[in-house]
Amino acid sequence: MPGPILRITSSKAVHFLKPVTVQLPLSLSEPHRKDIDMSVARVRILFKESSSEKEEWIEITEKLETLPRFDGNVISFAVNHFSG
Repeated sequence: MPGPILRITSSKAVHFLKPVTVQLPLSLSEPHRKDIDMSVARVRILFKESSSEKEEWIEITEKLETLPRFDGNVISFAVNHFSG
């Protein structure tokens, strides 16, 4: 079961001088949190080029400098840029 899903968008391409860390809190209500086995939770980072004619999301999790970390409350990962 996928989710929760968060989409970060940018009106133009942004390239950072060094990687920045994105931290996303997982704010599920207690009944929903009990349904998730956090020991097997999988974090996936996907990318969609806005200028592309394809409406295709590409998984880039393994291409990140450091794999996403999830401590049960916050998901964090580093990126070098956001696309336009």
